Amino acid sequence: MPKRSTEVSCPAPIGKIPREDCGAIEKEFEPLAVREALKRTGTDATSVQRTEAIRAAAQLATQLKEQRAELCETYNRCEVTPEAHATKDRQLTEMMNALITLWDSRQLGGPEQVARFKGGVHALSSKLGGPGATAAEGSGADRKQAVTTVGGDKLQQIAAEGITFSKSGSDVTVQAQAGAPRLVLRSSTGLPLRAGKRYLVRVNGSYTPATPALVSPGDEVVGRLRFRTTLASEIYVALRSLEDPEAPESITTLQLGAKEKGSREARFVADPGASGFYLTVGSRGPAQVHLDDVELVRGDTVLAAARAETADEPLVKTGCKADTAQPLAGKRSLRCDGQGDLVSLGVPTAYLELAIRSPSGDRAALRTQSLEGGRSLDATLTEDAELVISIAGAGTATVRTVDIQAVAP
Repeated sequence: MPKRSTEVSCPAPIGKIPREDCGAIEKEFEPLAVREALKRTGTDATSVQRTEAIRAAAQLATQLKEQRAELCETYNRCEVTPEAHATKDRQLTEMMNALITLWDSRQLGGPEQVARFKGGVHALSSKLGGPGATAAEGSGADRKQAVTTVGGDKLQQIAAEGITFSKSGSDVTVQAQAGAPRLVLRSSTGLPLRAGKRYLVRVNGSYTPATPALVSPGDEVVGRLRFRTTLASEIYVALRSLEDPEAPESITTLQLGAKEKGSREARFVADPGASGFYLTVGSRGPAQVHLDDVELVRGDTVLAAARAETADEPLVKTGCKADTAQPLAGKRSLRCDGQGDLVSLGVPTAYLELAIRSPSGDRAALRTQSLEGGRSLDATLTEDAELVISIAGAGTATVRTVDIQAVAP
């Protein structure tokens, strides 16, 4: 419950009431942290609907916070009876808890999942009444805004080592040799992104890495591992993508007991609307974990594996140490301390990065191995910004058009 301080003497029939700490209540009703989720909405044809659903949830959280803060202030001014205050407080608290539960369990991979989430937000908004319901529906104002479309040749080309450019009509093609990320294209003064506005920016074209991806959209794959624990542990296996590395629907969690030893596998379907897939095994908690035969498998083919038998295994990224004490298989296993991602297989080194960048940093960013169907960024600006496109590793990107839409913040 919020911390209550001094009493307030109200006129009859209210009498003395405990004063509420409105600052503490506002902290309890902080809006949802949606910034990171909004950075990763531009993966497929559902990206606009996904963005609208996330923004509707954030706006509803803000409205709940504002109404609860107003209730606190009117209560402290003796304008609300304790009974009416308790009823409204209970209603707003229950709605915020329901919204948090809805947000924490969200799955926004496909159109049906997005629609269910948006419907849940709309149902809560309808209970709140007023502008909340309109906010949850929220796409009408966005659709009324004009979209400015320009050809890729209107972007400014940035010379860099290992980079060549070519044009065909209004398309611009960037061919990159292997190397670190390099800035190659940026919006010119003819494509202003102004402070105080919110923009949806969509890049249309194609991208092909020089080395084909291990996992393609829609592929069915399996993650396998052998393990041994020292203490009770929570291990997760995740099929991540560059575009949405924290997608909750692509993670399998294993609850393991102290000194437990064995092998497990987890099955995944690569999101048809994403790209740049890789397998990660990690741990939550400080327990030491031993891993071996970590494999990414499609059908009967092992695409990549971490076995600790040789140094610098191909397609393996890990901070764990090879250990010869009681190996789980072969002569060595991986001894992993700490938590977070422990072993990753097939992390892409070739990709595009799209960003809306202002002097103080990126306002939205997306890494991808595909421009099929377009990729979108959504940013609300507090200072002027620009669209920048970088390329990492060897590959070829063609930018056909850029769509820019200014929408209501």
